[in-house]
Amino acid sequence: MRYIRHPAFAAPISRIGFGCASLGSRVGAREGLAALDRAYEASVTWYDTAPPFGDGSSETILGQFIGRRRDKVQIVTKVGIVPARRNAALALVKPIAQRIVAAVPSLRQTVSRVRPQATKVALTGEFVRLSLRSSPTRLWTDYVDALALHEPTMQDIDRDDVIMALEEALDRGQASTIGIAGSSEIGSFARRRCPRIGLLQYASDPFENAANHASHEDGPIVVTNSVLVRLRALSVALQNDAETRVAVEQFGYSHDVRVIAPELLVDLALRTNRDGIVLLSMFDAGHLAANASRVELDLEPRAIELLRYVFTSIKSMN
Repeated sequence: MRYIRHPAFAAPISRIGFGCASLGSRVGAREGLAALDRAYEASVTWYDTAPPFGDGSSETILGQFIGRRRDKVQIVTKVGIVPARRNAALALVKPIAQRIVAAVPSLRQTVSRVRPQATKVALTGEFVRLSLRSSPTRLWTDYVDALALHEPTMQDIDRDDVIMALEEALDRGQASTIGIAGSSEIGSFARRRCPRIGLLQYASDPFENAANHASHEDGPIVVTNSVLVRLRALSVALQNDAETRVAVEQFGYSHDVRVIAPELLVDLALRTNRDGIVLLSMFDAGHLAANASRVELDLEPRAIELLRYVFTSIKSMN
């Protein structure tokens, strides 16, 4: 594992973080705890959750994992989206649905459509304070390493009471840093509104932005997520473009498009966010091992240019 340092955190931070969006929904508690243990043994320190994740169960399950590891990991949670009301009937069939989806992954979208949906709320200072009491309780801790506004609007950020509540969290030691989990545009606006914001999290889309968006020592730490959102499009494009596929293979990538595509996406995410954190889903042991192996690579400059060329070429096909 490789690590980064940032003034907001006493301990070093792993270059890849564990995304807990499916913890408690697609992935059950027992399987999830086993995956968290594997990630910890692989030296992953950054764990990202939110109240609506896992149909409202993610924070609680992650809290079970933290235990005596609290001073060795960084926990990020959010405020601004609330889980759907619990449905007793759906709760009973959830374990069955999890097993079905695990056996037949193609049914995942069908199952997702019948799940109750989380709700975005208009933020207030009091709501932020309430979240700072409830999330740490579920996480079995008395502070979080980062508290981020979850997909906030310009109006949310422009409220004095919201900014005041975030700054109170820093002053009282309830959070080591505060941040924004949304678009890069919202993040930039928030930084102008509140210079104490120390974390910006947004989606990594190589088709839209392959430029370097690394963290800086005097600025916020950058976290990128949704790294594999273009996986299907990239896989299809590589299958249809033999010339690009051969060029990629010359840099040591597999001949199997099913392997090349995720490796390219992870590599580009790591290289364009060189001093930040890349969030990945690592519930499968094979995915964890593959992602950890990409962190260790030192790509030569020509290989990095190749990555950018690949995504520029594929973007033009779409």
